This record gives sequence, C-alpha cells and structure tokens, in this order.
Amino acid sequence: MNKKISLLLLCITSAILASGFFNTTPDDAIAKVNKSFITNSDLETKIIQLAPQNQDVLKSKEAKVQLLDQIIKEKLLLLAAKKEGISKTDDYKKLIEKAKNQILIGLIIDEKINKNISVTEDDLKNYYKSNPNLFKETEMRLIRHILVEKQASAEGIKKEIDNGGSFSDFAKQYSQDPSSRKKGGSLGWFSQDQLSPDFAAVAFGLNKAGDVSKVIATDAGFHIILIEDIKIRPALTFKDVSQQLDPIVKNLKQRELTSEFLTSLKNRFPVERYIKNIKD
Repeated sequence: MNKKISLLLLCITSAILASGFFNTTPDDAIAKVNKSFITNSDLETKIIQLAPQNQDVLKSKEAKVQLLDQIIKEKLLLLAAKKEGISKTDDYKKLIEKAKNQILIGLIIDEKINKNISVTEDDLKNYYKSNPNLFKETEMRLIRHILVEKQASAEGIKKEIDNGGSFSDFAKQYSQDPSSRKKGGSLGWFSQDQLSPDFAAVAFGLNKAGDVSKVIATDAGFHIILIEDIKIRPALTFKDVSQQLDPIVKNLKQRELTSEFLTSLKNRFPVERYIKNIKD
C-alpha cells in the first residue's frame, strides 16, 4: 500500500514538473539579472515615471530595448554595491542624511506653501492688467549670434563674414554657445526687454534684417549678432495669454508665501549672522 502511494506521488510530482508548475519565470519576463526578473510591467512602470516628452521617445521596441539595458546596468551596479557593503560606509550614510534633509525640506515646502497656492481667473486678469507693457504691440527680432571666448577670434570671424562668409556655417563651426550652435547660432524671436541690456542695445540698434553687428563684449564672451528678420507682434489679448500666465502667477504666489513663511520661521527660531567671519 505504501509503495502504491509512493509511486502515485512520484507520478504526480513528475507530471507537475513536466507542466512547468515549478518554473518561476514570469510569463512577461524580458530579462533576468542574478535571481531577479525584469518584466514588461517593470519596463512600463519605468516609462510612466519619466517626463511626458521622454515617454513619447520610448514607444518603439528599439528604444525599449535600450531602456531595458539601462535597467540591467542599474541592477548590476546595485548588486555590486550591496556585495561590497557600500551601505555601511560613512560616505553612504552622509549622502543618505543629506537626501533625508532635502526630502524634509521638499515636504515642508509642499505642505506649508504649495498646498496653499490657488490661482483664480481674477488673479490672472489682475496680472494681465498690471503689466500692460508685456502685452502691447511689440517689435520682435529673429536673432542669430556667434559667441567665442577671445576677441581676436571674434574679429577674425567677423572679417570673414563681411567678405561673404556664411554666418550660420561659422556659428556651427566656432560658436561656444551649445544651445544655438547646432542651429547656426539661431536664438529665436525676442523683444528688446527679453534680452540683457547690453545685448539688446546692439541687437535692436541694427537697422534692418540681414545686418551684422560689430564684435561686442558681454560677461559671457565676445558676440557677433545677425538680425535675420523683423516683425511687429500685435497686442496680446487676455485670451491669447491666459494659459501662459497661470505658471507665472503661481510662481509669484509661491515666492510671496515662501517669504512670509521664512519670516515666521525666523521669529520662531532666532537667526544670527557673523558676516565679518566669512573669509574672502
């Protein structure tokens, strides 16, 4: 009888193993690192956590494979860190303490300031009415520039441009402004009050589209400016700008509430400053 039971159990066990009952690999597994599986669900969760513009980039399978490789690298490094006992080091503990402090600061700001901010349509209209110069009819200029570190280099480039050289090509080759270099030095459309005073004085001192400035010096370096086009922007109605005003007004309220909150904290927790002890 016992032999029959043992034989029956053996048969059942064999059948279970054959059916894959003990195969713990998840159906949607896409990788395995050491003893840990990465699934499609893990990948999608990672994508959702990214900014919306980055999520759009990760729609193709090729992009998802690249993200998977990144997750694998992170898991490998985490395994190595745990194996080496990094979490027990003083450096780790200091960084954790710093992170905790930053989290606490973020939470107190969120609790005492951000949660108390609300922007109404009246707030937006008041801002619109209080800043008429921002929305009036305005001259706009499409500007390109070349930025270099040395004046001699800028003067040499300016001479080549005056002799018929392509401003855009020289910007791509020599400009040290990474945000505009690949676009041939294009900065986009600006009104005069959107630019720093010294830069604006030159850019809006040029007479017409196609004019190129002399070499000018700013804190950033030496510039050559090209006016690519000029247009008049019509006055903007409240309806035109209401959506763009919301984050601006919200930011102003945040700064105001932050200032008030910090003042209240200074009343609760005395602050003393010893400026004379700060070393030059």
